[in-house]
Amino acid sequence: MKHFLYFLYFLLFFSFCSSLICCKNISSNLEKETIYFSLPIFPTELEDEQTFDLTWQIEIFSADFSDSFYTTENTVKYNVKKNVPFGILATPIITVSNNNKRLLFYKPAGKIYPYSDFSLSWEEGFCASLMKQLILNGKENCLDSAYIEKFLSSFNWKKLTETIHSKTEEKANNNSFFNPWQIDYTSLLDELSYGQFSATLLNPKSVYHIEIPKSLETNKKILSSYVPENIFINKSKKLTVQKDCLNSYLIDNNFLALVSYSSAKKISVTKVSLPIYNLEL
Repeated sequence: MKHFLYFLYFLLFFSFCSSLICCKNISSNLEKETIYFSLPIFPTELEDEQTFDLTWQIEIFSADFSDSFYTTENTVKYNVKKNVPFGILATPIITVSNNNKRLLFYKPAGKIYPYSDFSLSWEEGFCASLMKQLILNGKENCLDSAYIEKFLSSFNWKKLTETIHSKTEEKANNNSFFNPWQIDYTSLLDELSYGQFSATLLNPKSVYHIEIPKSLETNKKILSSYVPENIFINKSKKLTVQKDCLNSYLIDNNFLALVSYSSAKKISVTKVSLPIYNLEL
């Protein structure tokens, strides 16, 4: 019932939201076009020296359809309704050479059509995931696809993705790091559902850069689920953690390190077995 009310607010008030409203109406005609989406480069040099196979799980979704499939190609071809907004997520699935089981750890890359080019990025994986959840919330509350599409067409996804990229670049220029997955996802969804939005919602709270804990200082790579962060870790030897949260890192493709930060003098590390899945690809 809560999300149902949110979406009613959404439809009633979104046209009055000044910060993230598109001035251009999106056509909802049925004309089709074929799009070629380029998948991002997965930085294999950050992995251990084991060989592995990379498969992408592709999810494509809009107000009135969804599709999911696997590919090992670098490009995805798809027929879409021209200028009707939809999201695409590409989640990397790693098959490690020594066990032939699938590793699901990394956050997806993504893209939102038709508001930018057709190259998926890790930064926009967060934005596409947000679109997917808003669509699911609407369907769970029995909203008609036409209403959901109206919302998707009204929201300025281009501004959202540009803000994420801008914050990423700003932090990088200051020898820092911005991880959009550390944004308060639930609060952001709630505010969007009320038709309210402020760029301040895209500022993660209580984020710190800490030296890699001594208990993790090994000759193995320490990897974040957000792929771009691994370059920052490799260069700075620092982790980007949220206070009083369990921040997970992959160690040697074998286990997870859960890092909890309360203060500079109160950092704990718990090592747990890595969930590995048998998936039919």
